[in-house]
Amino acid sequence: MHKKLFVLTLAALVAHGLVFEAKAGVKLEISKETFADFGVKGLLWTQLSEDAAPDGESYSLDFPLRQARIYMSGQITSLEKFIVKFGTNFDFGVGKWDGGIKTHDGLVRDFFVNPDFMHEFKVQVGLYRISFSRQALTDTYQFIQVHGPFTAGGNQATTGDYRHLGLTAWGNMAGGLVQYRLGVYDGDLRTSQMIENDLKDSPQLVARLSVSLLKDKEKGYVYPQTYFGKKKVATLGFGYTFKKYDSAPKEKIAETTYNAFTVDGFAEYPIASGALTGEAAYFNYDRGDVENPKTKALYIMAGYLLPWKIGPGQPGLAARYEYSNRDGTITGGDDYKALALGLNYYIQGHNAKGMLEYQKKDYDAEGNKPRTDKDYSDLTLQLQVQF
Repeated sequence: MHKKLFVLTLAALVAHGLVFEAKAGVKLEISKETFADFGVKGLLWTQLSEDAAPDGESYSLDFPLRQARIYMSGQITSLEKFIVKFGTNFDFGVGKWDGGIKTHDGLVRDFFVNPDFMHEFKVQVGLYRISFSRQALTDTYQFIQVHGPFTAGGNQATTGDYRHLGLTAWGNMAGGLVQYRLGVYDGDLRTSQMIENDLKDSPQLVARLSVSLLKDKEKGYVYPQTYFGKKKVATLGFGYTFKKYDSAPKEKIAETTYNAFTVDGFAEYPIASGALTGEAAYFNYDRGDVENPKTKALYIMAGYLLPWKIGPGQPGLAARYEYSNRDGTITGGDDYKALALGLNYYIQGHNAKGMLEYQKKDYDAEGNKPRTDKDYSDLTLQLQVQF
């Protein structure tokens, strides 16, 4: 049904005289300042995963459609030049990856409206990426590695991948030198459990400040992991989040205070016809739990876009190391080291690329739960296209 609706919609738009653009997919243009872009993206995987077979011990070889995305974005401009931007992503996935099973379904990954009052003050409302860490604000389709770091705290939001329902005020000050974000989001969405246990409906608060240190500024809401050597960038960021949440002992769900902060940095510098990229972040997650109060974590990532072409594309290298440690009496799930090594082949930037990644996760206190507290490694080949 969703596929038929999408095809019919595109057919109707083409009938009204759309313009095709390589980077924007299909463009419906009412005027130069009022338009909508439609397109598709996809991630196809071949993955060899340790401990991912049904017996919990053997390797599993899988060929999932990791993600197929239908997207739309655009803006509406009034006579007074007041701009309202909008966008939505609708994702499908089918198959098995990273040790889990995904049924064939579709869901709204993002839907937001962004009144753009001025460079210094914008408002974003809807379901979208929370403004906490750089990794939370990085577009998955602009990664230089197949996976993002485990340590970046994807569980801070409703969807488990940094999305949340809320409202954010943000903007760029001093010509883009400083970027600020202040957000308020829905807290815990498990309404029935909250009512049953007489818990409050507390919002989640997020604040972020980033500073650009070089001439080229990062002014958008989301970030890429590489500019392919087209910019000289260095950005330092600080993020903080606070909320009440449900901790869940067997006898009763209780309300607990959670807060976290991060410091992160990103830099890219072109060399010859290639580029060097570096990114690092430190996290401190405080659950408000007396026995297991804090997790301290960090990751360091580096990339090198090689300064020559091989055939139609350009190769690149990427590596990431991360470390996580939880204070207190519980060990296992939050105590680990991880390493990821990647070889990329960019045919047309992020529009068409192949990525090969080896990833290993090593728990300090190894248990017997596959993919949870038991050491494992994965080898993943990803093919990405977007239009």
